[in-house]
Amino acid sequence: MFEQGDAQFHAFPTGRFDLCISRFGVMFFADPAAAFANIGRAMRPGARIVWMVWQSRERNEWSRAIRQALAPAIAVSAGAASPFSLGDPPLATDLLSAAGFTSIDFTDVQEPVFYGSDVDAAFDALTSLYLVKDALAGTNEPPDKPLRRLRDLLEGHLTSEGVFFDSRAWIITARRAGGGG
Repeated sequence: MFEQGDAQFHAFPTGRFDLCISRFGVMFFADPAAAFANIGRAMRPGARIVWMVWQSRERNEWSRAIRQALAPAIAVSAGAASPFSLGDPPLATDLLSAAGFTSIDFTDVQEPVFYGSDVDAAFDALTSLYLVKDALAGTNEPPDKPLRRLRDLLEGHLTSEGVFFDSRAWIITARRAGGGG
């Protein structure tokens, strides 16, 4: 059974869950402190939380290169939700500690991001993402120019197995306090 709700205030049953997993989702919480506190209340003592988040933008070639190709003169929007917002280990540790989690651990993951089996497939995949749409909306250039730069970038990352970009992420694990291990 699945249920959709906002983790910041959804009425989860108290102390019910043994495991909470997020893959590239928690970094979009509007109020991560409230969300992790609420999730923590829903977890049993000793339960595990595991998330995967991007490390900093600087460590993720895909983001830098794609943004540069699409809108070289446009800075990243300050108000936009950032996929890199929880990639800072001290920040993530503080959030989890404040929400009652202990035994916080970070595992560095460096794996390439696959965008498609060829340039056309990668181009189609990317042009449907907010990253591309936001960048195109923020430029005064006709769309064909940045899209040509994007296609050129993808051609430069084409291998015999597809289009890949370097990336770095964290797998962050912690335990709900009170479980003894």
